[in-house]
Amino acid sequence: MKDINDIARIGYVIMNFDDITYNGEISYNHMDECGNPSPKVEFSKKIDGTIYVVQTVSEVKSKKNYIITAYINKKQPPNP
Repeated sequence: MKDINDIARIGYVIMNFDDITYNGEISYNHMDECGNPSPKVEFSKKIDGTIYVVQTVSEVKSKKNYIITAYINKKQPPNP
């Protein structure tokens, strides 16, 4: 993300997402407080025709999300 404004949108995407997805993936790089791998969750938000995607690992007990990646998807998904 070259533009500082895009980086600033990460928190906005997490708090105001249009879609949240869990596809069964887990992260062995981040363990929860019990030592288990954390689930990967993907938040997405369409802003001004651009889709912002933020992938996080979640700790359910402590109610925390840790950002592992964020990217911009300029392609529009097909209409159903």
